[in-house]
Amino acid sequence: MLRYVYKGGITGALYGHYFTRKERYSVVIILALIFHHINQLNTITMENKLRSQTAIVIDAPVTAVWQALTTPDIIRKYFHGTEAVSEWTVGNSILFKGEWEGHDYQGRGIILNRVPYKLFKFSYWSSLSGLENKSENYIHVTYEMWEEENGRTELTVILDKIPNEKMKGQLEQNLFKILKNLKWVVETQTEMAA
Repeated sequence: MLRYVYKGGITGALYGHYFTRKERYSVVIILALIFHHINQLNTITMENKLRSQTAIVIDAPVTAVWQALTTPDIIRKYFHGTEAVSEWTVGNSILFKGEWEGHDYQGRGIILNRVPYKLFKFSYWSSLSGLENKSENYIHVTYEMWEEENGRTELTVILDKIPNEKMKGQLEQNLFKILKNLKWVVETQTEMAA
């Protein structure tokens, strides 16, 4: 007859069985080695992925910046005519279609997090990347924003899981153009509304 009494943790789960102390110790060592190897694999995977972070201050309230990031008609104005299609809720897809420097492209992803006026995060893959449309080739795009006391908004864009330096450079160059356009569109619309 086996008796099970949970004592907490891995060793606690093993404690209630009629294992000898030596057997429990062996199982704990094996589990520790497995977790160590899994952690090493995760570390190797994460070390091969790059990250980029850019910030910009926009002379407009955070509500205007949020609206620009999540409204297809405004996205089209600063993102070179790109059509954005989404239900804009966590777990739903996001699709970008357009032309970039003379090439038709399609970008796609899933909305991962959405906190209005604070955070918007989605996965993203582009046909222009030259990479196969597989989950490991998706980067993560995160917009973090907060309104300063003077009514201006600081927008930080974080790109995670970038597979190589070449793509990182291309993404940063493209992001610079997009953020410059975003700033102009939002500030112009804010001035016109005032």
